[in-house]
Parts: sequence; structure tokens; C-alpha cells
Amino acid sequence: MIPELIFIIGPSCSGKSSMSQVICRIHSEYSVLDDVSPLYKIFQADRLLHQQQTDSFFSFIKEHNLESYYDKNKPVSYSHPNFQGGYLIDNPVVWNIVLTILGKQIKNKYTIVEFSRGSDSNYNNAFNIIDDEVYPLSFSCLCRDINPLFLEKALIMNIDAPLDARKKRNKHRFENGGHLVAENTMNTIYRKNIFNDEQTYFLINDIKIPVFSIKNDKNNIDVLDFFINEFQKAIKFYQGFHNDIQ
Repeated sequence: MIPELIFIIGPSCSGKSSMSQVICRIHSEYSVLDDVSPLYKIFQADRLLHQQQTDSFFSFIKEHNLESYYDKNKPVSYSHPNFQGGYLIDNPVVWNIVLTILGKQIKNKYTIVEFSRGSDSNYNNAFNIIDDEVYPLSFSCLCRDINPLFLEKALIMNIDAPLDARKKRNKHRFENGGHLVAENTMNTIYRKNIFNDEQTYFLINDIKIPVFSIKNDKNNIDVLDFFINEFQKAIKFYQGFHNDIQ
């Protein structure tokens, strides 16, 4: 018995995508979704808005099903391009929007969902919450439209890694054509993992989702075998969790 839905969470560059790749090698039936794709679509829409390319902006948001997230009469951007590269967030509600969009894409069994959250004072102030409440709010947005039957057979994999190692991976990913998280963002928002790695389950819509936490301090050479072993441990934990509650 393997999970029908796997949430892989943790701070930026902790190894979420590497774990997804390992899982898909072992079980080819899984497909992968992440929060980067919808976020970058919003970034693209916002860039068109800043460039005052109004026709292109409205065509773009229609094509990518983003119309409900912008005022059709006076649209306001959620972000703006950073002159050093990447984008800066102006309105932290965009993080909830991204997860809402991502949740709507979860239609099939055997889906892996990757996303990150961090200690963002602007986000916390906007919703009057503390760090401990960020993931509960995030999961409520993500899982609003998910089939409850999927949640009953879901697993959360929480991956953490030392900041210095994550910063090196961030640079390596960018140099190899991937996206870049700003240095300041790594040092502040993603400085630590705000998910409680001591909990063995997490409540989503009153359903207990087992949580398996991983400390990833491996380098690129060792990480493949490490993740294979950790995934095998996670499956045993998942199966034992369900045996215990039956």
C-alpha cells in the first residue's frame, strides 16, 4: 500500500524535487505538481501589467485561468520584477492564491505536490498569524478542492536541510537553468523550517495525515541512495500509521 497523494514540504532547496524524482523512479504511476509553476504564471502576468501591455495581460490571464484573481476593471499586480533578477512580492495573499490554483490541479490518484513556506512577517501580518499557523492556513487553501478520499490516503514528507547547504543548492540550481531564490529571502524567510518536525500527523479537513520528517544533510553525490532509503522508511511509517488507526 502506497499513498495516493504525497505532499512534500520544507524550506527552499531542502531536496523536495530530488525526493520527487526518486519516488517517480520507484513508482512511475506518480505525477508531480509544484507551486513554482502557478507562481511564475502570476509573475508573468504582473510583468505585463507593469509594462502596461494591457491587451497582452488580459489575454494571458484568460489563457491561464487567472481572471478570477485580478480586478477586470482596475487590475493590481501581486509582484514586481527585481532589477537584480527574479521578482519581489507586493501582496502576500499571492501565496494563498498559488496554493488554491495548485489544489485545483489535483485530480488524479498518485500525485506528488511540492511547496515551500517560510517565516514571512508580511504574510503573517496580513493574516494576523504566527509561524506555527502558516502551514495550517496554507494546507487549507491547497486542499479546499481536493477529493477527501485522496486525503484519507495521503502522506506528508517534511524535508529539512542546513541553510548553508540549501544556499549552495540554490546557486547550483540557478547555474543549471533553474529558478533562483534571492539571497536575502534565503537568509530571512527560508532561514529555518517552520514546520514542526516532531509531529507524527497533521490535521487537514479533520483527517489525520501522517507526517514523515527527513533531515537532508547529504551532498549531491550521496543524496540519491539517501532519499531511496528515506522513502522506503516513509512507506513503512505510512503503512504502520494506517494499521494503527484501523
